[in-house]
Amino acid sequence: MLVKLYENPDLSQDFETDWFAVDYSGRKPHLKTRSFNVVWENVEGNLKGQLEIYTSPDRKTKTLGAILPISGNTNIQDASVLLFCVSVPYVKFRYSSNGITSGKIRVFIEIQ
Repeated sequence: MLVKLYENPDLSQDFETDWFAVDYSGRKPHLKTRSFNVVWENVEGNLKGQLEIYTSPDRKTKTLGAILPISGNTNIQDASVLLFCVSVPYVKFRYSSNGITSGKIRVFIEIQ
């Protein structure tokens, strides 16, 4: 099941999210987070943006998990998918526009 975790309709501005709890095993032990799907579209300007994905065990320390370059107008036909090897309790996103003037990004989480 895909669930929308985050959406930002203005990629012209840098942003950083708060921490999202993505470990569902405490509430429903049979549910596990499998992946993130990141989709962007209608991106214009200097196509050098990037999305950083951070993980944390406690929302205090953080580890950079991945950097996704936003280097095309859309990836809707070839969405970026990040698979989990281990359980991750918390994630956050930091975006740098680097000259992007418009666009929309959505992050989905796959739960099984």
